[in-house]
Order: sequence, then C-alpha cells, then structure tokens
Amino acid sequence: MTVQELNMALNGIDDKYLSTWELEKTISLNRSPKGGRYQAKPAHRKLWVLILAAAALTLAAKPIVRTPKHWVKSLGCLYAAVGMLFAAQDLTNGFPALLKLLKLAAPLTALQLAVTGIRMWKGKSPVPGTWAVVCCVLVLRLVAAYQTWSREPQMMDYLFSLLGSLCLTGYAYHRAAKEAGAAEKSCWRFRLGLLAGFFCLTAGTGRVPLPFYTVMACGVMLDVLSGEETPC
Repeated sequence: MTVQELNMALNGIDDKYLSTWELEKTISLNRSPKGGRYQAKPAHRKLWVLILAAAALTLAAKPIVRTPKHWVKSLGCLYAAVGMLFAAQDLTNGFPALLKLLKLAAPLTALQLAVTGIRMWKGKSPVPGTWAVVCCVLVLRLVAAYQTWSREPQMMDYLFSLLGSLCLTGYAYHRAAKEAGAAEKSCWRFRLGLLAGFFCLTAGTGRVPLPFYTVMACGVMLDVLSGEETPC
C-alpha cells in the first residue's frame, strides 16, 4: 500500500466517524433527557406559527368583483409552463421508471400549458383538459418527491416543499373541475392558490434554490389574481 492510498483510507474512516458523531449529536440535542421524545426547536415553533397564521388569513380571504384581465391569466399559464420544465430537477431518489415517466410527462405538459397561454393571449379558448393533465403530473411528482423526502431525518427540511406540492395539486384539481363545468364558484380554489403561492415561494427560496416552486408560485398567483374568480 502506498502512502497516498493509506491517506485516502484514513480520510474515509475519519469522514465515516465524523458523520456518525454529527448524527448522534443532532439526536442528542433534539431528544429530551428524561423521555426520549423529540423537542421542537424555537425556530421550528416560529415556522409552525407562521404556517398557521398564513392558513388562517387564507381561510378568511375571498375573491372580489373585478374586471377580468385575460392577459394576466395567460401569463400565469406561461409561467406554469416554465415551472413544469423543472419538475424533476430536485428529485434524486425514487423508482427509476417513475422518474423517467415524470421527465417525459413534464415537458409535454409544459408544452400544453404554453399553447394554452398563447391561445388565451390571443383571445381564443384554452386547450381542453389542460389543468386535468397538470393535476395528474403533479400527483405523479408528489409520489416521486415523497420518495426523496422520506430519506430526510428532519421533516422541517422539506415541510414547505410538501405543503407547496399539496396545495399546487389541490389548486390544479379545482381548476380542472372548473374547466369541466363542475365548480363555477369555489372559495377553495382561490384559497388553495394563495396557499400554494406562499408555500412554494418559501420552499423555492431556501438554502438551495428550487426553480420549480418559485416559478410555479408566480404562475399560480397570476392565475388567482387575474380577476376571473367569481365571489363565493
């Protein structure tokens, strides 16, 4: 064994024991000395208060009567189209077949959203079933993303991404129902859009920038605030 190989082996052992020590230190800091239950950190408590406050304000929000601006809604579709191109960017684990399907479906959905946005910009009717396809792709992404999140030891590391994905999926579901004529008036569509914008902006501007959440938040907020929502 050469000196270089010996140094590489020792460095690997050091890294292994250092990672174990950091994990044990994290567990010991978060465990109660008497019980074995985890204690919430002050920063985590503040995050939960912020989440509950945002949810309370959103539940009290209602759309107002305004003149619809169709160019705003079409711009929202174009933003959502760009966001769908990053749908599989932050997903590293999960079933390979599921990730391949998502990487194939997301660009096709982005193309459909872009065509819908361009048609609405020109004053034409949107492509039928656009938001139904978006909802299906977001459900597929949610399953693939949870396979990545489940490997994280701390839920707070992916909490905003999880909530943002859930609200995005719920909003797309209500938009698909509106396109099908099943829900003309729905406060939940408006509220889920606001929550999706809040959670996705928070998730996308964290320690690691995630363009999917940031751009999708812009698209949803433009779609919600276009003035087309009927007061409920």
